Amino acid sequence: MAGLAILESNAGAIMKLFAIAVFALHTLFELAFGASAYLSGASSSQTPEQIAEQSVQLTIAFRFMGSALLSLGVLGAIILVWAGVQSPAARYAAIGFAVFHGLGAMGSLWSAMPSFDAYSAPLAVGALVVHASLAVGFAVIAMRPALA
Repeated sequence: MAGLAILESNAGAIMKLFAIAVFALHTLFELAFGASAYLSGASSSQTPEQIAEQSVQLTIAFRFMGSALLSLGVLGAIILVWAGVQSPAARYAAIGFAVFHGLGAMGSLWSAMPSFDAYSAPLAVGALVVHASLAVGFAVIAMRPALA
């Protein structure tokens, strides 16, 4: 019982640390992968041969994707540095991030069906795990009770 009382008395601090961890992980990944896609015009999961053979249209699409990911990373950084992870802005951003990453995870599964052979590549599995984990983490942040 004493352990539960300690947990309850520290719930706000635990939630704040959880939110910092989720926003920080998100910001790091979005900035890193966004910069990579924007600068290279390719996906980090492509081989050099695939990049060399891709069309200009695909390069443009990856640069657009990179700019979108960079924007998400900047938004996460703004929450971490300026607004704070317990602010209303963080809660609204968490709703959007949960939807974005949840749709990303579901879209990945949908694209891989019916055989899921795409998940034989470690990067594909990693992307699915990261997107699903971030979706759940941001959903928890968005649904948390308002903290004083």
